[in-house]
Amino acid sequence: MSQTTSSFDQPRNSHDPLDLIIQYVNAAKEASGKSRFLLVILVTASVLGFVAEWNSYSQHWIAGRIQLADTAHQACTYYLTQPSAPIPSSPPKIFQNISKEAWKNAISYYNLDKGIPTQEFCNNIETRRAYLSEIQTKEIINVKIPFF
Repeated sequence: MSQTTSSFDQPRNSHDPLDLIIQYVNAAKEASGKSRFLLVILVTASVLGFVAEWNSYSQHWIAGRIQLADTAHQACTYYLTQPSAPIPSSPPKIFQNISKEAWKNAISYYNLDKGIPTQEFCNNIETRRAYLSEIQTKEIINVKIPFF
């Protein structure tokens, strides 16, 4: 049985225009493959770097939740030292670094205005704060990309 060979498999004269075009196309194909690989590497590294930096910002969502838990724990602890007075709607003078808005958000988020907080409730807030800190550490260390 005889095999048929295509005209591309046969050696050609190096001055043949078709041979030069084939060499050019093969070189362009190889160069585009290398460029594509390099582009994928650069895009991946850029996305990973951006996500890692975004997770480390102090305005990251988990940092806000930790601040909320800190403020709620301070409010709860304050109430336990002053049990006869209701939790104030604005932070007492001893909490100068807490804004009125942050105080109100913490009170309403943890429902401190709905009842009398107990020591156990304050401990639960502190436990939640510790859990949030653990999540923050994991989020900053581990960059999670959903599409890879």
